[in-house]
Amino acid sequence: MGGRLRGQSSVEYLLIVGIALGVLIPAVFFFASYSGSQEATGVGAQIDAIGLAVTTAASEAYALGAGSRRQVEVSLPEGITRIWVNGTELAIAYESAYGPSEAVFFSAVALNSTYPDGNVTAPHAGLARFRVVSLGPSVLITEVVS
Repeated sequence: MGGRLRGQSSVEYLLIVGIALGVLIPAVFFFASYSGSQEATGVGAQIDAIGLAVTTAASEAYALGAGSRRQVEVSLPEGITRIWVNGTELAIAYESAYGPSEAVFFSAVALNSTYPDGNVTAPHAGLARFRVVSLGPSVLITEVVS
């Protein structure tokens, strides 16, 4: 009779462990996918903040008149592949968890760069200082390299 009780206890133990693993494994996968989406959302939020800061500085410099300057200091996240201007648009291309992405920010004023292809800076991660100078009818955006 004692052997039968030990066998029943073993089966119950295995059943409890199986149920626990059945709940734990999907929870781990859910947490891992949620963490990845949060990281992608964080990079997107950083890029939104950068675009908004630069276009706001451009509007302020334009409103103050020709020769006025603003400097914007931002932290560029990993994965940025290009930052450029085209007319009244500031565009930031970057690699996200879902593949190549692009964020475009519209300005009320014309935006220029010193590079012929419209690039504002060479892509890099870390601290970046952008100088925004009003030229009168447009605004020049360059990176201050120190």
